[in-house]
Order: sequence, then C-alpha cells, then structure tokens
Amino acid sequence: DEASMGAIVAATPEGLRKEGDVAGGAVPEGEKEIGQFAVTPSGGVLQPGQSMAIEVKFVPKGSEVYREDLKILISGCDEADSNVTNASVYECIGESCFPGM
Repeated sequence: DEASMGAIVAATPEGLRKEGDVAGGAVPEGEKEIGQFAVTPSGGVLQPGQSMAIEVKFVPKGSEVYREDLKILISGCDEADSNVTNASVYECIGESCFPGM
C-alpha cells in the first residue's frame, strides 16, 4: 500500500503534485523522516545518465526492531508496469538496543 510507504520523489509526478503546484516545480531536497529512518536528500532532479547517492540513517527512539518500506518515485515511468513498481521499493530494517544497568 503506497500510503503506508515513505516516498522519496525524484521528480514530482502528476499524481503527487498538490493542487495549484505547477509542473516542473521545485522538488524538496532536504532530509525526510520515514519512521525511525532519515533519508537525505528527500528529492532531486536527474538528467539521463546522471546518478545520485541517497543516505539512509537509522535513528531509533527505543530498543526494538523497526521496519519501513522506502519507495523511490520517478516521473515518466510506467506505474502500471510491475517491474518498475517492484524495483523502486526498498525495505529498511533496523534493530536497536541500548546498554542497560
């Protein structure tokens, strides 16, 4: 379910634009928190042949196992193609434990 996933937007697809936003508008590039994970950058624009590093930091708030699905959205891709959809979802799992006395 896409609503339960954290998403990083590589370019703002038509369906994700807020009402009143203009096509080709600004894409957020700061940090985005997705559950107990922080993703940087949260978006960007790439030209064909370019690449971009994405950093995912685990920032737990308690001693347990955390799991989030991270979806990278790329404008211009056929969202009906299951190969494209499945290739853009990444499972992030982190287990934290804090020393106790």
